[in-house]
Amino acid sequence: MPGGSNINAIKQNFRLKQFLGWGVAIIFPLAARGLIDLGYLSLAAVLIYWLFCGLVLRGIIHIRFPFFRVQAAAVKKELIATVLFTFAGAAMYILYFEKRSDNVVEVLLGTLVFVIVNGVLEPLIWANVYDLAGCRIKVSGYLATAVGILLMYTLFWHTYCNFLPVNNPGVILLQIIILGLPVLIYEKTGDITIWSLQHAIYSLVMLYAAGFDISRLMNF
Repeated sequence: MPGGSNINAIKQNFRLKQFLGWGVAIIFPLAARGLIDLGYLSLAAVLIYWLFCGLVLRGIIHIRFPFFRVQAAAVKKELIATVLFTFAGAAMYILYFEKRSDNVVEVLLGTLVFVIVNGVLEPLIWANVYDLAGCRIKVSGYLATAVGILLMYTLFWHTYCNFLPVNNPGVILLQIIILGLPVLIYEKTGDITIWSLQHAIYSLVMLYAAGFDISRLMNF
């Protein structure tokens, strides 16, 4: 068919989109978990996570990247709630963990990797999961995103950084709200600028309050 080669098969196939969304959410964290402490393979897993699950996959399924089109007026309530709950979560990290005294070089590298790069690209990955898994039913997108975040942080990132204890229902509820509000903002605006900014700030607090073992991740 003339011009048929220009049709993006992933865009047209809902089942394939759902499979990709749930695959990234479930299969990748499990695979990344198996590469922990295998030399530079753990770092390779992070690079694949950012490049394929984030940038490449977005380029395949969408025309544009969802940055710098903030519509703050359309999500005023959600934005205020995001700021307040993120501040509450950050305060809990600062109060719970003792002040870290990590090596300056490691702190700077951790800031570059976990805060700046991951802070910007991880919400893009989650947005991809949401769009793919929720291409027909939005609830499926929310569920896949929640599963992906839970698995990636408990199976992989937990090896390199410390999190608040989850034996308190209040802590669990707070984390769900902190992670859920930006997804709602993305659903309403189609933009993840706020999401990336919030994630980077929250990751910065996590790094400086609880620490991040960048030397283990980068194998040096």
